[in-house]
Amino acid sequence: MPALALLLLLASPPVQHRFVHSLAGVPVGEVTLSRDGPRYTYASRHFFRRGHSNAEVFTSSEATRWASESLLRQPSSPGCFEVVDEVTFDRGEACVVKAGPASTGTLFGQPFTATYENRSLASLTVADSRFDRHSGPVTFADPFAAGLPITGNGNALALVPPLKGARPAMPTPAGEADDCLAAANAYVAQHPDYDVVLGLLDDGERGWPHAWVQHRDSKQQLDPSHPRAVGTPPRYLALPKASAGAVYLDLLTQRRALSRVASP
Repeated sequence: MPALALLLLLASPPVQHRFVHSLAGVPVGEVTLSRDGPRYTYASRHFFRRGHSNAEVFTSSEATRWASESLLRQPSSPGCFEVVDEVTFDRGEACVVKAGPASTGTLFGQPFTATYENRSLASLTVADSRFDRHSGPVTFADPFAAGLPITGNGNALALVPPLKGARPAMPTPAGEADDCLAAANAYVAQHPDYDVVLGLLDDGERGWPHAWVQHRDSKQQLDPSHPRAVGTPPRYLALPKASAGAVYLDLLTQRRALSRVASP
């Protein structure tokens, strides 16, 4: 960063930007970007059922061009520049193809469209995510509140098209919590030999994103949010953890589907 730009940054008053994060038109979280001189804070809250949320907060005083901050001001001309992701610390490029009140380009290889009002970012669409500037209260929703449709009549759950590493699972019922992710995380906090498993559950009618736990050595699986006294046993599909978020989004936007198939 040029010395003059850094000096101006140090002298600037604190600034905060709030954006609502939506997937497929459903608001699912909030991103807050704060700049106080050299100190930059990125906070992201993702909302689930019953008002629970997971928060990612990152703060740094490094003179770095962070990805989330890189498009806050309207670009003056086309061009590419290096950016750093606040969550993964991956380095990549932001490339502006068209500059102006409606700018377009790519961010980490993903296409983006950004709109500006008074040269400040008003909305940003990156692939399937959209971020809209907001200052008032927001009503958040669960994008999977209605569940996911499932076709077929087999006794195992599968993705269409298939995903390498996805596998049927049969965790033992072990609780009645309503929030599966919170229950799985709480179980792992008390039992450090277990890991959280992210996947999908078929309750006999609809499919649902779901989380349970697995012992690191014995591979025993437990579901802390599924009671023992149930009717038809649910079908489970475990996903590679690194791919789970993308799979959920693919199901939401109908790039993938769920099907009941014969057991392998």
